[in-house]
Amino acid sequence: MMQASRRQVLGGAVLAAGAALVPGVAFAMPGPTAAIIADPTLPAGRLAAGHVRKGAMPLSEQGNDLGGLFYGKGAPWLSDGRMLAGVTGYSGMVLAQGIAREQGRDFRLIADGSDAPQPVADLFAAMGEGRGTAFVWVMG
Repeated sequence: MMQASRRQVLGGAVLAAGAALVPGVAFAMPGPTAAIIADPTLPAGRLAAGHVRKGAMPLSEQGNDLGGLFYGKGAPWLSDGRMLAGVTGYSGMVLAQGIAREQGRDFRLIADGSDAPQPVADLFAAMGEGRGTAFVWVMG
């Protein structure tokens, strides 16, 4: 599993998520559809949530408590093995990375959408330039 260093992640935020932090994401999506975790306190999170509501993917709006989703009374699909994609701030991304490591799952940052699995690539495109300093990640 490749991990982004703190320096790479912060550099990516400064460059508005422009640098390719982790290339070559290739997640297969067998089983249930992907699910999205979006932080509605971020413009990109609101854009992502709006896009997801138009489609058929499950959505959970994280707010400031990503840990509560996984360890509290979060949606049951958080633990059924499906691919999860997140649009969060730095702290949400770090917490998601730790949860993925704890669960033995892959974790990748998506820098520009070109290496994103479907339907995350569509989600990324729907956010357009509104991404700002949000981090888009995939847990598989």
